Amino acid sequence: MGAALIRQGMSVRAFAKSVGVNEAAIRQAVQNGRLADAVFGDGSLDEVAARVLWLKTTNTSRQKSPAPRSKLAGDADRARGINDVKFDKLEVELEKARLDLAEQKRTSIPYASARKSLAGFMRLYRDICLQFAVRHGPAIAAEVGCEEGPLIAALSAHMRHALNEAASNPRPFPKVAEVVVPAEEDE
Repeated sequence: MGAALIRQGMSVRAFAKSVGVNEAAIRQAVQNGRLADAVFGDGSLDEVAARVLWLKTTNTSRQKSPAPRSKLAGDADRARGINDVKFDKLEVELEKARLDLAEQKRTSIPYASARKSLAGFMRLYRDICLQFAVRHGPAIAAEVGCEEGPLIAALSAHMRHALNEAASNPRPFPKVAEVVVPAEEDE
């Protein structure tokens, strides 16, 4: 491959764009000799000299006025091109396809389903903890050799206190359900 061509000045197309005219008008001015002093050997234009010659030799009243700006687009510098919008839309569709594929492969589950399952698990765990003293209190009392009633009451009170304490601590995940155990009334 050959070496890249390095231009000394500005291309005809770029100059035409900077002046706001058609590229053919600049080429015609070069051929007619109006911009001959601003042309380098490689065909590029000296921007400053070409601009001075262009303004000096061109009748601006014969040029078209620039097109009116669209009121819908707002500021042209801030207006987004259609390609940017299409690219953003494509990114959203791609992300949706990735999520659908992950769900089909069962590598991810919907957030609502995970929250519902976790809430159900936490309710089950709370119920097991609350029933621990009643279910295992008599066996523990027989093993230790004390009365069942005071032991079950003490275990139940401490278990409720521990559950309420755990519920009031901040968690690293979003709140699923408030686990507040009502205090047991003395009978």
